[in-house]
Amino acid sequence: MMTGNVTLDINLTAIANNYNIIKSKLSDKVVCGAAVKANAYGLGVHQVVKTLIKENCKYFFVANVKEALEISNYDIEILVLSGFEERFEDEFALNKIIPVLNSLEQIKRYSEFANKQGKKLPAMIHIDTGMNRLGLRVEEFNDLDMPDNIEVLSIISHLACADDKNNIHNQRQLNNFNAIKSNNYKKSFANSSGVFLGKDYHFDIIRPGIALYGGNPTPYADNPMQDVVKLTSDIIQIRQVKKGEIIGYGGSFMAEKDLDVAILPIGYADGFFRYLSNKSSVFIDNQKCRILGRISMDLTAIDITDLDISLQCKVEILGENQKIDDLAGDAGTISYEILTNFGTRFNRNYSDS
Repeated sequence: MMTGNVTLDINLTAIANNYNIIKSKLSDKVVCGAAVKANAYGLGVHQVVKTLIKENCKYFFVANVKEALEISNYDIEILVLSGFEERFEDEFALNKIIPVLNSLEQIKRYSEFANKQGKKLPAMIHIDTGMNRLGLRVEEFNDLDMPDNIEVLSIISHLACADDKNNIHNQRQLNNFNAIKSNNYKKSFANSSGVFLGKDYHFDIIRPGIALYGGNPTPYADNPMQDVVKLTSDIIQIRQVKKGEIIGYGGSFMAEKDLDVAILPIGYADGFFRYLSNKSSVFIDNQKCRILGRISMDLTAIDITDLDISLQCKVEILGENQKIDDLAGDAGTISYEILTNFGTRFNRNYSDS
């Protein structure tokens, strides 16, 4: 039986500070919400929501009704990005959940639901300005007679290329958003990267996500956000591998010389992606240690040759020497996917410092 731990340290103060870094980019009239979908990007939705409530965050965006119910006991505005479905009428009726309506059909059904409730109900309206995912087309919304029993809290849209500040689609989407007949409705447009495109993208409500959790919203420049996570592992075995021997499944690594190898109790079942095999690294006492062979479900081998390493040493997977965006780059993915795939086997430690 394997022993050894992998520990994920989550700095809640850094999340609060990141929220305030974003707010510092805004004028006083702009409200800063927060995307807490996917269990707050894998970091723990209850801990994150409670932290942001202390920072006076009002709007919390989630993906679906199930996620909304997780946090329905807090005195907050919960916005469901997938919109309204009749099968969840009871959930919407009994909890303070607000849909982001994505189609004419959803608007119609939500109006019928409001009639059944006998009162005007709040919603946000999603308008597609060029991403072609969810939302009404601009012309559909402009031709729409909004039902009297829907209180429109805001019209929203979503930027497709905000992390590339020079991408022509940003301006195109902004032009489309400005072409909406808003009827004096409040507007919400900017995500994390959109905040850094400038005040023209801010409008009334912004919806940061990855930046709150330490991901870089400006990949074309240094990360303005504070680090939130640290991931460390025990070593469960140290072994010697002889020249010509292989390591791991498939024999994808063959030793060209005698090596000292440490085995870590982390694998792709924990979100330590197999794509990192043979090309990424970890750190011990600030010394870089390359990954050897394929990462398996539960185990990873690293090169500790010529280092003075014992079983008591801690291995840094994410921390001072390697950020989430660094690891994401090695895996050929983005920091969102790294965070949201962290497994349930980690020891999770929450701190306020």
